[in-house]
Amino acid sequence: MAQGGRTMYYIGMDIHKKDTQASVLNEKGKFVHGERIRTDVVDIGHFFEKIERMNDDDLSVVIEATGFYFWIYDVIAGRGHQVKVVHPNRAKALMKARSKTDRNDAFMLAQLLQLGGLEGIYVPSKDVRELRDLTRHRESLVRKKGDLKREIIGSLDQHGIKVPAEFKTNFSNKFNEHVRKLDVFIINEKLDLLVTTIEKLKNVEAVIDVNGNLKLTRFGILILTSLIFLIIPFLNVGRGHSGPPS
Repeated sequence: MAQGGRTMYYIGMDIHKKDTQASVLNEKGKFVHGERIRTDVVDIGHFFEKIERMNDDDLSVVIEATGFYFWIYDVIAGRGHQVKVVHPNRAKALMKARSKTDRNDAFMLAQLLQLGGLEGIYVPSKDVRELRDLTRHRESLVRKKGDLKREIIGSLDQHGIKVPAEFKTNFSNKFNEHVRKLDVFIINEKLDLLVTTIEKLKNVEAVIDVNGNLKLTRFGILILTSLIFLIIPFLNVGRGHSGPPS
């Protein structure tokens, strides 16, 4: 029984990219409903609408930390329900020896949740996730920019082109203008890609400035990115007991 005499339903969800198997138990651990649904926003929403009609009190949900669980977590938490995210390997280690099916996995996840036997992991907020995605994207663009510069220099060497000393600062405006006048198609194509990549990089850094609510230098972004990836693992704090009660 949930606090204040409210009834709690426990829902285990075995998530896959195409379909999700859900299993619903009541407060006594009795199976009350099972369903296979498509893994998309609409079908998951419809499933929870149905369960909410069955039980208008509290729902507690457990899902595994798949590579794409964030949006599913957001859909469920956005409906006001408790959501626990568990590490797949740790959850599997606690599951009883039963035939391996999605239905059994969903049932055992719900059962472990009802028994208080699952350790949850830290789920970063949407803002943190967005900043992580932006910093990853920025790092990707920085790598592409460097690769393109090296390719252009390599193409110049392959064509036996020597850039005059007055244009020797690679990829300055004067350098780019001089190289374009050489009218070598492949080099101009790569210069176009470089200009586009640099522009995209500026756009991303501007968004990071706004979302992070501070002005970040390139060095600052690098430091912030490093800190995010260093800190996140230490925030995977447990929420609950390490195993079912004896």
